[in-house]
Amino acid sequence: MGDLMNRDEIKRMSQIRELNQQKVIQLEEQIGKLDQIVQEHETVFRSLSHLSNSDDENNGMIPIGAGVQILIDYRDIKETIVDLGSGIHAERSLSDTINILDKRITELRTLIEQLVKEHDTTSRTIKEIDINISNEVKSLESKQAPIPEKSKSKRKQRRRYGGELTLDD
Repeated sequence: MGDLMNRDEIKRMSQIRELNQQKVIQLEEQIGKLDQIVQEHETVFRSLSHLSNSDDENNGMIPIGAGVQILIDYRDIKETIVDLGSGIHAERSLSDTINILDKRITELRTLIEQLVKEHDTTSRTIKEIDINISNEVKSLESKQAPIPEKSKSKRKQRRRYGGELTLDD
């Protein structure tokens, strides 16, 4: 009965380990996606900061998709259209847009830090489960009767004169 409980415990711990492993994979995917979003926000933040500090005529390119960009000349840009969330877009000054982006970047980095902590905690849990499973397996093996070794063949090897092996060997 004790062996059955140990096996059930090993199975239960293995299932918990698998769930935690899936959680780690999902966290890694989320962290990767958030990193890309932060990089995009930082690029736009730098571009807008450059625009707000420039009073000269400027040239630029606007991507329209499929690797195609339109060349533009721009002067004295004062406002942007910003997605505020839920598909709502609003006109904002450059400085307001820069502040919005800065706030979003900070929030995204905080979220990434939380996900990294959760990833580390879950990874430690997996290692602890691995140790527990190993201990349970060792405990189960020690309770089982040892398997007797096969006895050596008592048949004497036949050799030809001079110690050469025959086809029967």
